Amino acid sequence: MSIIDGMMNSEGQMIGALQVSEKLLEQFFGTAEFTPKQKEIIDLVREGIPLGSIMGITQQHRDAMFTFAVQAIQAGDRQKARDILLQNYLFDPLEENRSVYAIANTYQLDGVFDGAAKLYLNFLAMDATNPDGYLRLGECFMAAQEYDNAQQSFESAARFAERGLGSKGAAEHAAKMLAVLAERRAEASN
Repeated sequence: MSIIDGMMNSEGQMIGALQVSEKLLEQFFGTAEFTPKQKEIIDLVREGIPLGSIMGITQQHRDAMFTFAVQAIQAGDRQKARDILLQNYLFDPLEENRSVYAIANTYQLDGVFDGAAKLYLNFLAMDATNPDGYLRLGECFMAAQEYDNAQQSFESAARFAERGLGSKGAAEHAAKMLAVLAERRAEASN
């Protein structure tokens, strides 16, 4: 059993989920009544225009929201931060991967390692060479005593950090976490 159990892990599961959601959306849009403005917004979203762009939310607005969320995290109000970050993400899902990472971080800080790990995996799906995502994912696996998964995550972080990716100090942190992991494994075997 793993903290990431329950995630879709096959193309068949993904296709099935998409088919079900498509049918649900068709039912909803077929029976709901919308104002002309709402219909216009729905049509723009269907064309692939992010909701934030439709609403006039600029990158500067999203940056300010992100900063406000980080301040809420620092003040210990992680639920408020999650609310702000989720809204920020919904404004432009393809451009707000940092919000996914930060939401995952709030769950990790709250000790909700399964939720954090799943979000870190979503973050890594959009930025697969980011060592910081692998470091945080490895920390979640280590907290859940999933040492093999933690080792793979820390090793991935080290490889990408050695290529100059991620934050400063990521390579050192990966090496440190691999050493801590080795100690934990030694303790568990005694």
